[in-house]
Parts: sequence; C-alpha cells; structure tokens
Amino acid sequence: WNCRVIELTGYSAEEALGKEFLNYIIEGCRAETHRVLSDAFAGFPTPNFEVLLSTTSQKHVVFLLSVAPRMGTQGVINGVICIGQDITQMKELEIKKSQFAATVTHELRSPLHGIIGLSENLLVEAKDGPMSRSLQMINNCSRRLLDLVAN
Repeated sequence: WNCRVIELTGYSAEEALGKEFLNYIIEGCRAETHRVLSDAFAGFPTPNFEVLLSTTSQKHVVFLLSVAPRMGTQGVINGVICIGQDITQMKELEIKKSQFAATVTHELRSPLHGIIGLSENLLVEAKDGPMSRSLQMINNCSRRLLDLVAN
C-alpha cells in the first residue's frame, strides 16, 4: 500500500495494513483475484490482469496488476508482489469511444438507407438514360459506405 494507492482509494495505510487484500476488491472481481493470488503463492506469476478496487467515495478504480511470487533467501515463496497501474481513465475513454462509434453508426445508417432507396427508384426510372451512370455511382458508393459503417 503506497502513497498513490492511498490517493486513489482514500484508504490510509493504517486502514489497509493487516487486512486481507481481497477486502478492497469489488465483489465481482474477487474470485478471479483470489485465483491469481493463489497461483502466485504456488509459484506461477500472472502478468497484466485487470481488477476493480473499491474506494472510500463509493466509486472504483481500475488497476492493471502484475502478480508474482516473492522468494525468500532459501528459495521458498514467502509472499506475493503486486505491481499495479491505474487504468481507470483509459477504461473510461474506451467506453466513451465505443459509445461515440455506436452513435455515429446509428446516425449514418438512416440517411444511407434513404440514399440507397431513392437512388434505386431513380435508377428504375432513368433506365439507360444520361443520369443512369451517375445514379449507379451514388447507389454503389452509398452501399459501400453502409457496409463500412455496419462492419
């Protein structure tokens, strides 16, 4: 428990010392965290796993942890070392990016469907007339853009 963890969680070192680390993990992450810690005590490190830590403000912070066994002088495992990085802002940005992409996709689909439908109607009327090639280009480009947005 260091100064940065105190700053992020609001829990002082005195509050954390002597308490089980899992008490500070959000309920939904405890089983996986317990497994990772057990693996470390058995000699198997786990690099880069995400965990949600509770805070005094009822929010949580997202940590990317690397967990490794701590070997004593006799080569016996006498503890576990956890090194973490706060990735809360990165996770929040990923969510915002995903929401933005979903909104843009939704907002582009409706007009593209309209352009495709109208260009198809105009193509039927134009048959092989002078506007036929331009209408076909509009229809093809709209379909490609719709395919890009949909995928």
